[in-house]
Amino acid sequence: MIGADGFTNHLSGVDRLANTFSIMRHGQSRANVAGIIVSRIENDRRGDYGLSELGRAQALEAAQACGLSRGTVIFSSDFSRAMQTAEIVRAHLDAPEVNLAEELRERRFGEWEGSGTDNYARVWAADETDSDQVGGVEPAAAVLDRATALIVDLERRYSGRHILLVSHGDTLQILQAAFLRLSPTSHRRLPALRTAEIRQLPLERAASPRLAGLTAQPAVSPVTYEDHLAGYDGENADASFACRAAAKNWLDSGRQSLMSAARPTPHSIRVTRSAKIASSCELAAKAALSKPRHMKPKNTLDSTRAQFRPLLIFHAIQSHRRH
Repeated sequence: MIGADGFTNHLSGVDRLANTFSIMRHGQSRANVAGIIVSRIENDRRGDYGLSELGRAQALEAAQACGLSRGTVIFSSDFSRAMQTAEIVRAHLDAPEVNLAEELRERRFGEWEGSGTDNYARVWAADETDSDQVGGVEPAAAVLDRATALIVDLERRYSGRHILLVSHGDTLQILQAAFLRLSPTSHRRLPALRTAEIRQLPLERAASPRLAGLTAQPAVSPVTYEDHLAGYDGENADASFACRAAAKNWLDSGRQSLMSAARPTPHSIRVTRSAKIASSCELAAKAALSKPRHMKPKNTLDSTRAQFRPLLIFHAIQSHRRH
């Protein structure tokens, strides 16, 4: 299906895949440590923006824990931080040579190139409102076009294989939205990929009854991006997303219209990984309701429901597949 902007989601007519796909964000890079945006391949090649020592350790730890076999097919962005990550995984698995794919390159951030990573939030805010990107920033729909085109191409070339795609934050968030049948503009409402995190990407059926009534894009102000920005130094993303998810569910408890449709876990604690994070969730939920009444907009509940809808979709799908 070709959109009004001329870009295509190449998965829109696909209901079943012949291969299993997993995504992996590169390990912590020197650009992450420096807090700067490096999204142009020529700048990556001129500079020293590969993995930090922590990034190498993250990639190896992920490889050791991933459970992938030596028969895994690995495709990687040709940015140094992604290639180095992919090679660490390949060496540990004793898998075939890494394949490079320009379609997996970092999203181009235009005029923000070389600036601080806090400027990512400006781009994501424009995505959320579906505004045209300015200053040479690559539209989310364009990233969707090239990333999903790669998936379709790999489907033609392989069958019955596990394919690992090593890439970058925005590129993989947008690809994840495509697999979930969500608009690419909502990519930052999905759980942020930590540095060196590996995540399997099941393709949601085009007409899934579990998503009925939940896939419409909410017309509310953008979510905050502190959790995603934290993910650019590889820390805190899990905790902040878990807190926000718990706060949403606590606010919405007893309102069965959304809860029963998405069927999230009763307390959203299953999305967390430790008792410490679970405790933080409870505190965040209580804090959300403890603000003075005059500080809350009249449509707090409706806005909260809309804000967390894509996040609930993600966790509902994952919970359903686990059980």
